[in-house]
Amino acid sequence: MNINNFPSVSEYLRAVVEQEEADARKLEEACQLAPRRPRRINGPSVVFSMRLSREEFEALERRASAQKIKPSVLARAYVRAGVARRTDSVVVEAVDRLEAAVVELRAAVGGVVAAPG
Repeated sequence: MNINNFPSVSEYLRAVVEQEEADARKLEEACQLAPRRPRRINGPSVVFSMRLSREEFEALERRASAQKIKPSVLARAYVRAGVARRTDSVVVEAVDRLEAAVVELRAAVGGVVAAPG
């Protein structure tokens, strides 16, 4: 923009300010984060992603591979176990009682357990 192309200094300054405002709006729009995608809901479950360090992910992959399952399946099992331990003591207590009952049952039958079916 050249001041000589305007009839007065005030017209030039007005044009400069308007251009700066337009540039600032463009910059602000460019800096805004893209809106988050809504979570995908497939039936009764919800897709949820999380960030892990490289070391955490590699450990998860090794453990999942050792169990011949996908890392996502193992991560889901860990989350469910953690949630159950912290907030649902009824489930944890039921599992503890079940384990104790299995030990008693095995002791009662002399450690012999019939194959199912």
